[in-house]
Amino acid sequence: LTWDAGATRSKEAIENLYARQRFVTCCKAFGLQAIDAVYIDIKNLEGLRKQCEEGSSWGFTGKQVIHPSQIETVQSAFLPSEDKIEWARSLMKEFIEHEKIGKGAFTFRGHMIDRPLLLQAMNVVKMLDRVNNSQS
Repeated sequence: LTWDAGATRSKEAIENLYARQRFVTCCKAFGLQAIDAVYIDIKNLEGLRKQCEEGSSWGFTGKQVIHPSQIETVQSAFLPSEDKIEWARSLMKEFIEHEKIGKGAFTFRGHMIDRPLLLQAMNVVKMLDRVNNSQS
């Protein structure tokens, strides 16, 4: 894409920003996994980590790798943190309790919670379950 557009490739991949964001949006609209493109500087693991964290924050669920040295960095960037896992499990528990008494929205740790945030929490737990099942 970069070559076809006549753009110059950069370490930050800013020239692919629109394409990456559009891709993740389209994947999510159709319920598909959004796997980010490769990071070509195989020796720059810090740059890879930054791009993975950026992609994860946009909704990407993984990243292609071109060298075994990239695997650990990519996996750690896309796995939910212990804090995120605890947040997701606690939110799901609270949601069930509030749903029992007929509340659709409630406050959790200072934030208003409704069904979309419950779905986000459920996705965190599902991802963790998939990872755990693939390792057993």
